[in-house]
Amino acid sequence: MIARRVYAAARGFDPVDAYSIPAGQFAPRGQARARGFTRGLPRPTQLSFFGDAQYARLFEETVDQLEALGAKPVEIDFEPFLATARLL
Repeated sequence: MIARRVYAAARGFDPVDAYSIPAGQFAPRGQARARGFTRGLPRPTQLSFFGDAQYARLFEETVDQLEALGAKPVEIDFEPFLATARLL
């Protein structure tokens, strides 16, 4: 019951939220509508896969898939997120 209420709230459109998108505006996976979006990519020195080669490979495959969809990579400073993780 609670999960259903959370889902309903999360999927709802909020006109005052700059990141909220009305239902149905997402194109199915891989379609042209996804082209031209920007995505953040941590600096190479800030990537850590903890010795997990499969995790590193999957990350690279995802980066390649996003680029194939037309995503423009923008390098971001991931340190604030890493610092927060260290606090936890």
